[in-house]
Amino acid sequence: MKKIKNISHKDEYPQLRLHPTLGEWVVIAPRRSLRHAAGSFPVKPPRVRAPQNTCPFEDLRASGNAAPYFWFPSGAPLSRWTVQVLENKYPALSQTQARYRRQEPPFTVVGGNGFHDIIIARDHDKNFPRLSVRSATDILRACGRRYCDMARTRGIAYVSIFHNWGPTAGATVYHPHYQIIGLPVVPTDVARSLVASRAYYRKRGECIHCAYIADAKKSGDRVVYEDASMIAFTPFASRHPFEVVLFPKKHEPYFEAMDEAAYARSARALRAVLGRIAHSLNDPDYNFFIHTAPVAGKRAHGHYHWHIEIVPHTHVDAGFELGTGIEINSVSPQDAARRIRGRHAHRL
Repeated sequence: MKKIKNISHKDEYPQLRLHPTLGEWVVIAPRRSLRHAAGSFPVKPPRVRAPQNTCPFEDLRASGNAAPYFWFPSGAPLSRWTVQVLENKYPALSQTQARYRRQEPPFTVVGGNGFHDIIIARDHDKNFPRLSVRSATDILRACGRRYCDMARTRGIAYVSIFHNWGPTAGATVYHPHYQIIGLPVVPTDVARSLVASRAYYRKRGECIHCAYIADAKKSGDRVVYEDASMIAFTPFASRHPFEVVLFPKKHEPYFEAMDEAAYARSARALRAVLGRIAHSLNDPDYNFFIHTAPVAGKRAHGHYHWHIEIVPHTHVDAGFELGTGIEINSVSPQDAARRIRGRHAHRL
């Protein structure tokens, strides 16, 4: 059988790639981008700034929110807060819900006992790439601290940390905020990734994500950011156009185990990557989420490697994607990285 070379922006033929940890097929079909004028994507309408005087996050107590768990700067009066952590006013899960698990063939039901918190930055307009390094670091520190609080609670199996920026990414409030949900189950995507990571480690004696990093560094054409401790690149089997993953170079299973310096390094890298995405793609809506090892069975997950996934919203899933679970990506990972790097290419 003839070996097919890796796809590039010049290839005319599509290629199916199997995501190595999720076990999902992805179609890389760059020529589909030609459906749009000059091979570009539809122009996003200008971002609409919500009025500050009606924002529910400007005066949290007046908006009926609960008292914060904690805030930064630590030790400062609450009136001087720059980052505040509190329970979501409209939680998806609740600590008042009873814990139970029932089998009702063919169904399984688990009580919605858990946490749903929000982390709010003070400035009404500054999303993550526009924050100061100090404030960005405090956001990640707050995520780690609250993660540890949730992890000590009986019944919590996994803690999901994520950020929605813009209405097409699911943000219902303009003011930048970040969310943490403590779940009584391990999410399916995470569970599949853990199984693949464990299997790869047992077979090859190394972390599958460390292998990702080594491959990205070797090829070079998918890297969008790199410094002494962090690296970001477009995945080989990118499920979405301009999808980026950000890893610490040092193998570490647990995001929440970082020290102050590591949080600062991660914050600088995440700010830089999101800034390049905003500049190169005309400030798209996006989600980012942190994948870390589960709460339960800490000693069993040393093979895992925590990371942040960033998904800009430049397309909409249609019938094929929804009907098959196979994503069609019309931008090759190499082309996506080239565009995101832009004028920053010389810094890598």
